[in-house]
Amino acid sequence: MNYTELFTPHHIATLSDWLEEKGQILVQVELPHSGGSGLRYTVRSLAEIKRAIAPIHHPEIEIMIWKNQTEEQLESDHPLPDDLPWIYSHPDEVMYLAVKKNRASTAYLDNPGKYRKAIDDWSR
Repeated sequence: MNYTELFTPHHIATLSDWLEEKGQILVQVELPHSGGSGLRYTVRSLAEIKRAIAPIHHPEIEIMIWKNQTEEQLESDHPLPDDLPWIYSHPDEVMYLAVKKNRASTAYLDNPGKYRKAIDDWSR
């Protein structure tokens, strides 16, 4: 999946405003069930956000974009809230997008060819 397609015109407009106001914002990417830590990027343009997210092909993703944070602030002991209720209730501070599976495995993993037509039809 190309996760940049998660961003609606509303998201892009908001991010554009944040970048115009702040000059830089923090993109945090978590890859659920990957066994590893997430990725963080301080970005200064919409193109940088897109370049950071476009190559990710993990089956699940959480994207948090923080208006008032940078990597430098995190290094100086300003931890990010990791509480989803807080994140949900502060859309003026953080944009949250996620794709998570609701099952540990699917029939698609065992036989992707069986679903080719359904997936092609969905993509049209």
